[in-house]
Amino acid sequence: WMGVYAADGKTMPFYRLSTEPADTAAVVIEEAGHYCLSFMEHQENELLPIIYDTTKVFGGDTMLLRPMGLYGKSVKDIIDGPQYGSSKTSSAFAAVDDVTIYPGQSITLLSFYGRADRITDVPVFSRRINQLGFPQYKLARARELVAQITSGVETVTSNELFDKHVQQMYLDNSLRGGIPVLLGEIDDRSRSESADDDDRIKVYHLFSRVHGDLERDYNNF
Repeated sequence: WMGVYAADGKTMPFYRLSTEPADTAAVVIEEAGHYCLSFMEHQENELLPIIYDTTKVFGGDTMLLRPMGLYGKSVKDIIDGPQYGSSKTSSAFAAVDDVTIYPGQSITLLSFYGRADRITDVPVFSRRINQLGFPQYKLARARELVAQITSGVETVTSNELFDKHVQQMYLDNSLRGGIPVLLGEIDDRSRSESADDDDRIKVYHLFSRVHGDLERDYNNF
């Protein structure tokens, strides 16, 4: 069912089911899928190749604990060799085959994961993320969204780890169970009364996915 297709060479893998996994008599070809685009910071115009064949990194270690594939081959060897992504769950490793890091220095890899309606959309998204300042904007926006969602359970105690735990648990459960949003005439009265008693407003839950099980193929993110 699952396959990996090349939107453009080795740098734009497109992960897609062959057909829609609906429990119906009709077979519908699936065109939408997911992508991974990655580059090194300050080198936005040079997309990194993606290793999607998990066995090339982990070899025979099906627990994915040891990179046995790298014991006998270099990253360049893996990039230059064939990869297989049909009929199995694949990976998305951004590959850097030649870089020198001096003492005290570091490098930053920026990776974007998303959904596209069709494979031809991926190069368009690539040009968008390569724009100057786009990664920094998306990072700031993501942190802002998390802060907005968890602001209702902001907790301040002597244990910072506990405070963050409360926020993370609320965030996880919000993504699973939905975030209630009030629609309609929102005023002081609607905020102070039960939504069930006010026919001017409606409670609508915003969901990020069908349910909480990430491993099911039919999750439509």
